[in-house]
Amino acid sequence: MSSDEGEDDKLAFSITRIRNIMKSSPEIGSISHDAVVTMAKCTELFVESLLRCAYEKRTDPKVVTYDDVAAAVQGSPQLDYLHEFIPSKIRVRDLPNFEELCKKK
Repeated sequence: MSSDEGEDDKLAFSITRIRNIMKSSPEIGSISHDAVVTMAKCTELFVESLLRCAYEKRTDPKVVTYDDVAAAVQGSPQLDYLHEFIPSKIRVRDLPNFEELCKKK
C-alpha cells in the first residue's frame, strides 16, 4: 500500500465519488489523483465548517436540523452564495399568495 492510499483512507468522502462529480463538468479533462484528494479534503473542511456554524445555531440541544443549517447560511455573509441552495423553509400557507392559490382550485 502506497502512502497515497493511506491518506485516501483518512478522508471522509469517497475519492471515486469526488472524481465522478469533478468529471461531470464538461470543461474538465483529465484529473490527477492529487487534485481529487485535495478537493475531497476541501469538501470535508467546508462541510465541517458549515456544520460548526449550524451547531451554534441549533434549536435542539441534541441534533442539528435542516433549519439550523439554513439559519447558519442565512446568517453568514460568507455563505451568501448558498442562499438559493439552502433556503429557510416556509410553510405553503405562509406564502404571500396562498389564499389566491386556494381560491383558484
